[in-house]
Parts: sequence; C-alpha cells; structure tokens
Amino acid sequence: IAPRVSCMGVAMSPRELWLAIMNYQKVDRVPVIHWNTWEETHEEWIKQGMPAEFERRDGEAKFLRASTIVHRVDFEVNLYPKFEEVAVRETADTRTIRQDDGVIAEHKKHGSSIPHMVDYTLKPDGTGWDQYKKRLQPDAGRLPRDLAGEIEKARAIDDQPVAINTASQVGWIRNWMGVEGLAYLCADHLDLFQEMADTITDLVLW
Repeated sequence: IAPRVSCMGVAMSPRELWLAIMNYQKVDRVPVIHWNTWEETHEEWIKQGMPAEFERRDGEAKFLRASTIVHRVDFEVNLYPKFEEVAVRETADTRTIRQDDGVIAEHKKHGSSIPHMVDYTLKPDGTGWDQYKKRLQPDAGRLPRDLAGEIEKARAIDDQPVAINTASQVGWIRNWMGVEGLAYLCADHLDLFQEMADTITDLVLW
C-alpha cells in the first residue's frame, strides 16, 4: 500500500497522483482508497489488533496507509431544504420512517444494515417531482458560511486534491424512486428523466 518511489526518487503526492490519473498520464502507483466501514467491522478490526485510537473512516485510512481521497469544500448540492423526517411505524426490531430524502424506509434498530425501501414520494410517472424540483434550486444557504475561509484553506493545500460534491445525475434519481422506478422512468418518460438530470446538473454548475 505504501507509495513507491518514482524514478526521480520522490513519490507522487496524492494531488499529483490524482491529476495524473484524471489526465491519463503515467503514475508511480495505483492508489488504495479506504471509503468507510460498518461500526461492527471497526469493532472487529480492533479485536484483531488495530489500535483503538484509530477512529472509523479517517483513522482506519491512516492505519491502512490508504491514499487520501480529497480535501472537500462542502457545498450543499442535495435536496434543500430536506424533507421532514416522519415516523411511520415502529416495532421491537425496526423503525419505518419517511427519510429526509422523501423515501419511506424500514431501518433495523440493532446492527448495521442497508434500509429496506418501502415506498417512494417520487414516482416514475412524475408524481412528486414538483416537491423535489423546488428542493434542487440555487440558494445562498447552500454555500459554506465562511466561503472565503474555505477558499483560503483550499489554496493552502498543495498535497491533496481539492474537490466539491458534484452529486449524481442518475444515482440520486435511482435512490429517490428505486431501481425499478428508474427503469420505468427511462422507458416511459425519457423526457422527464432528462429534465431531472438537467435540474441536478444546472444546480451543480451554479
């Protein structure tokens, strides 16, 4: 996992490596990037010998000597404002809610798990799109409170890639209506799918 020394005797920095990969240039190594773990996985790694001071995600990445992903400047390009979270049903083992993305999902109370999607506010025939579209518009509240400070921090970084979240023109729509819903949307209402993707794109460009 550790960086290999280049022919110049110095390993490429994460930023140099990132830019070279994005521009199809030669690199001195392929980066190993650690994304995240379930909480139970983290606890198991500690049992197996990882020191407890390495916290989840960033700490684990340091322990694994994985590459830094990016220095992120956080602009809010998701739904804004988000849907109000509403409780729908609760049992001894599960809690069903309308999430802040409008999806009705059943969450397990014990242990990490991907939620079970029960229903969707956004339907493949376009029902609910008006509620999403108004939450995908430019708004000053999407910017960091200290934007100038965030820019200066980014300018001071010379060894990490600097990035902002650019959303997902397909993945979010899939999350909001499910894989089956997205398939029907593309088959029956391609023009609406295009409008949804364009709306997200326009917001990110703004």
